This record gives sequence, structure tokens and C-alpha cells, in this order.
Amino acid sequence: MNEPGGLKHAVVLSGGGADGAYEVGVMKALFSGKAGATGKALLPEAPIEPEIFSGTSIGAFNAALLVSRWNEHGTAAVSDLERAWLETLAERIDRPGNGGYRFRANPLDYLDPRYYFPNPFPPLIQLAGDSFELGWDAVQRVVNLLRSTAPITERFLSLFDLTTFVSREPLAQTVSKTIDLESIRRSEKTLIIAATNWDSGELKLYTNRDMTEKLGPRAILASAAIPGFFPATEVGAQPYVDGGVVLNTPLVPAIDAGADILHVIYMDPDVSNIPQVDLDYTLQVMYRMQTISWARLINREVDHDATLNNAVRILGQIDQGVAKTIEDFLITNQPESKIAGRLRRHPDRREVTIHRYHPAENLGGLLGILNVQQERIARLIDQGFDDAVDHDCQWSGCVLRGRGPSAESQDAVHEARTAG
Repeated sequence: MNEPGGLKHAVVLSGGGADGAYEVGVMKALFSGKAGATGKALLPEAPIEPEIFSGTSIGAFNAALLVSRWNEHGTAAVSDLERAWLETLAERIDRPGNGGYRFRANPLDYLDPRYYFPNPFPPLIQLAGDSFELGWDAVQRVVNLLRSTAPITERFLSLFDLTTFVSREPLAQTVSKTIDLESIRRSEKTLIIAATNWDSGELKLYTNRDMTEKLGPRAILASAAIPGFFPATEVGAQPYVDGGVVLNTPLVPAIDAGADILHVIYMDPDVSNIPQVDLDYTLQVMYRMQTISWARLINREVDHDATLNNAVRILGQIDQGVAKTIEDFLITNQPESKIAGRLRRHPDRREVTIHRYHPAENLGGLLGILNVQQERIARLIDQGFDDAVDHDCQWSGCVLRGRGPSAESQDAVHEARTAG
């Protein structure tokens, strides 16, 4: 239930591919009242009912499905989400493929007898279509190689594009099958989905009213279009990709929508717990760079909101004779800062509580985000649930109202953990 006094809860869900199953487990604990956030926090140990769902990439899918089922099932909507992961998205032993993606013309698929039951013709038709797509793309790239005046190295590199070999048709079918867009438009819950304009690099936020039958699926697919793996999605006349390019954990949009208590779930481990390998290779290096970047961004944002809490608290304590308005305070206190700008946009801003849930250890690395085997999905859901039950605010670096800027950087939190 929501806090007394009308305080609004929000669930903020980051991207992470197949690792997004971890979010399902955390929400199972939150919505059933079993999360252990509360001994040292201001949140009572009871089921929460969020008013706001904010998500990026696979977090956008999770958020959209929950909002679409909430009118009918309430907190039990998380069971629908778990079922969608285990039965639709996951790769199961009783059927070929998965509900997230497939590789075009993959010979291993066509060596699997399951592909031909109960009807052998659709796989053969699919193979013909894939062959045409790949062949036509190859012709275009060769023509570009011959016509281009770019340096020869750049022209040869342009021959290779992984997105050509990846189809997201399974994910489109999963979205169509599991998400009721009309229910989202009618819902009193706020949905926020983040995507990135691939032309301008600007962040785009989609909300309930954008979830039309035409635009809604494209917005969800755009938010989950990992650059370099999935092609950009055309929304209107503009190409959009994964919101994680700009904002992997859409915390600020949830605050701007009125959230007072935020449950932020992300899959980045403590960077120091990402194992180093004896011999670096390009993909492993890129994954480590991206994880460090995302971890820094979320830590910076949480620390920033802790500082903003402190500013709000100081404002509340200022004697009316010293400063009668926020502007009076800002003139002498960082008038050009990001904090000042946000206080100006939200003059009635209250302090926020931010609970952070994420795995301490690496969930599976770069290739783990593509691993949707049903057994692994079930294991991630269980891990998220257990982590939420054992959640400790001091351990996690949460931000608590009325406690000052209590969030340390994640590096400092890790040092405290290591010290015992």
C-alpha cells in the first residue's frame, strides 16, 4: 500500500536484456510485502502499490506489461509478468527459439527437428525470406563499397553489420501477445518509457497516451533496440534506439512525475566484482566499459538526489525573514547548478526516498544479456526475490527522507561492505 499522507511509490526499471528477469524477482518481493528494506527505512514492511512505472529497454517491456495488467489483477500482475518471461520470452526445452530475438538463417535452427513440428512449411518459408533479406543487404553493401570514396578500410568495415543477422520479430510478437495497449491508455497508473532518438541523440519519453495500437508497440521495441544488435525502430519519421544510450535507469522522469518513494532496480553489479579475464577481448572490454559507465551514472544520480533532499530540507528550515522564496535561497546558493534548476522547475518539491536493488555479483556478462534459457530465467527471478528480501538500506546506499544525504558513492559502499 502507499505511504500515509499520499506519498507516491514508483518502480524504476533499467535495461539489461535477459538479465531483466532479475527485476521480476525483486518486484515479487516488493508487491507481496516480503522485501526487507524496511527495518532502517521509512517504508513499512507491507505490499507496495506503485503509482508510477518507469522503464528503459527490457525494463520498458516489464513496466508496460505490469501497467497493462494492473487494472484487472493489481499487485498480482507481477505473476503475469513472471509467466510471460518463463513461458513466452524464455527458450524452453519443449519448443525451438525464444520470444526475444532470433538469428536469421541460423543453420543450427534448421538442424533442430522441433522446428518442423507440427508444420514443416513455415520454417522453410522463413528460411527463404531470411536468405532474400541477407542477400539483398549484401548486394547493397557491395555496391556501397564500390561507389564510396571513403578510405578503403572504412569501406570494408561497412560490409559487416550484426543487426542484419538479427530479427526482433519474436519480441514484436511477444509484445503483441502479452501487452494490452488499450488497458495502458485507460490505466490510472503512470507509465514512462525511455528511448533515444538515433539522429539527434535526444531522450524521448513515451507515456500512457502514446500507447496506441500503432505507436505503442514501436515505442516499446524502440526502447529495447540495443544499438549494434537490433536495428533502430522507426517511430513516426524518426529512428529510435535503446533508451539506455542516454538514460539506462530513468529515475529523474519518475521523480518529475510526482514520485516520493522510488524503488530503483538495475542489473549492474559492483564494478569491482566483474571478473577480469586472463586475456582481454574486444566484447569483454566493451562490456566492462559500459558497465562502469552505467554504474557511475546511477551512483551520480542517486548522490545528486540525496544532495537535493538536503537542499529541500534546508529550505524548509529557513526563517521567513532571511529567505521568503526559493529564488531568494538560490541567489546565494549555487544559482546555476543542476540542483537549482530542478528546484526552480519543482518549487513544491518534497524530499524523496530511493531504495536501490541490484546484484552484488555479475549476472552473466555481455553474453548473459542474450541468454534466455528457461532455467537461467527462473534462477534470476529467484535471485532478485532473495536479494529484495535480504535488502538492507545501509548496505545498498539508499537515500532516506529526513536522514540527510545518506547515499554514498557505490565505491564507498563497496569499501564498507568489504570492511564488514
